[in-house]
Amino acid sequence: MDASVARTQIDRLVADLANVLPSLALEVVTKTPQDTVISLPHAAE
Repeated sequence: MDASVARTQIDRLVADLANVLPSLALEVVTKTPQDTVISLPHAAE
């Protein structure tokens, strides 16, 4: 698989997760376009 195709698929997955995770009480925090972190609300406690 070409790296650009893989990156496009990963970007689509991350975009889909941003729509799905709030319903699971999870939050997606994006620091930079290349650095996406999934934050768990209870992890800070």
